Amino acid sequence: MSCKKNDVILSQEEKSECEKTMKILDKKMRGNVPLYKVQCVHVSEPKWATSKQIKDKDLIIEYENKESERSKSVENINTLDDELKNEHNGRVLRRRKSENFVPEQKENKKGRKRKNLEVTNGRFFKFNKLLPSILDSTEFCPIKVPIRRRRSRKVQSSIKKSKNEEHFVEESYAVEKIVDHKMFGDIKKYKVRWENYGPEDDSWLTVDDFDDINFVLKYEEDCEKKIKQENLSKNDFIKSILYKSIKGYNYRKEDIHGIICQMMDDEKNLCYLVQLSNGELICIYPEDIPKEMYDETFKSSQYKLVEEDESCY
Repeated sequence: MSCKKNDVILSQEEKSECEKTMKILDKKMRGNVPLYKVQCVHVSEPKWATSKQIKDKDLIIEYENKESERSKSVENINTLDDELKNEHNGRVLRRRKSENFVPEQKENKKGRKRKNLEVTNGRFFKFNKLLPSILDSTEFCPIKVPIRRRRSRKVQSSIKKSKNEEHFVEESYAVEKIVDHKMFGDIKKYKVRWENYGPEDDSWLTVDDFDDINFVLKYEEDCEKKIKQENLSKNDFIKSILYKSIKGYNYRKEDIHGIICQMMDDEKNLCYLVQLSNGELICIYPEDIPKEMYDETFKSSQYKLVEEDESCY
């Protein structure tokens, strides 16, 4: 006989061997039909069979009685455990379900006794008496009993936390000096040194961050004076070089180490700042430069010495 799936496949020889069934190992339900896992004589592996295929009905009755007793014993243990917990705590606790746990049905006010239930693969069905006629019936249908789940409520105590009032002490910092300035995009910022603090604590501030705008104006004035002094010293250096220049003196290529840049003399005449082989800096006019170095004059035309006052901006 073969079922819908290959769980139960018994040949003619195995059917005859099932008459000599040694014992029932397990049970499961397929739809409304109970299947028993039986160990037969001269068969190495256990087979699944229906109650009709098992000729010895006493084995089925014995197996069902054992399962019923085992289920009742587990129920009694759980019930006793719950009663002890209720006596100790004075309240009903939520208990864990075991594999064969049978839920209790509440007794009504009339004092009706609860019915015995048997658990099979998570389903519940009425169990009165195990008779071969019932086991052989293919119309045996388990009755589902809804399980009422109880959820434990956790009471969380509300704790009021008082917020600590934060007291902010306003501290004033004095600027010792402005050490530098820089453009950040379109915004000019000043690097300041604070009193009683080192260079590692320097900060970049805008004009709006200063309480006293005169502090910034004084820095700008000092900056302009410094640039003018640098320009004056540069002009004196250029004038000294122009003073030493001799117009009409023909230099050889070996005498000139390199042409540095273009420049203008006091009369706005073009000349070249040249370094001689001995390291001296002089100004040479274009007509006094050797013909072999004309190419270098074109390169030096890219660089001009500008004598203009620079600003801090």
